[in-house]
Parts: sequence; structure tokens; C-alpha cells
Amino acid sequence: MPLGFVNVCQQVDVDGDVNLLQANPQADGSFLATQIAGTGKWAAFTGANWIGQTSVNIGQNASVYSFSPE
Repeated sequence: MPLGFVNVCQQVDVDGDVNLLQANPQADGSFLATQIAGTGKWAAFTGANWIGQTSVNIGQNASVYSFSPE
């Protein structure tokens, strides 16, 4: 479990639409991801929040995360 972080992530989907997220740690080990910008189909979700949780630790440098709406 991380002690603290702020993460900004840019995702580009297969259609070329961009989703820009900022993630902040929570006390329970999850993180709050807030969409700070989006294009195309993601534009309507700007300001939306999701709670992320590590689902599987694959190895030293990789994990799988699950997200649910806040």
C-alpha cells in the first residue's frame, strides 16, 4: 500500500478520445480518481469521481486496478 502519491494519468481509447485523471490516496488504501478533462465521449464525464482499488499485484512493477463510481 502506498504511503502517499498524486498521480495524473492520460488515457487514449481506440477512437482517439482522451481521458485525463488525477488520483489521490485515501486512508483505506484506495484512491480517488477525478476526471479533470476529456475529449469526445469522455468530455461529459469531466468532474466525475471514481474509487480505485488494487485488484491484483502482478509483480514488482505492475498491478491491476478496479474502479467504481463514487
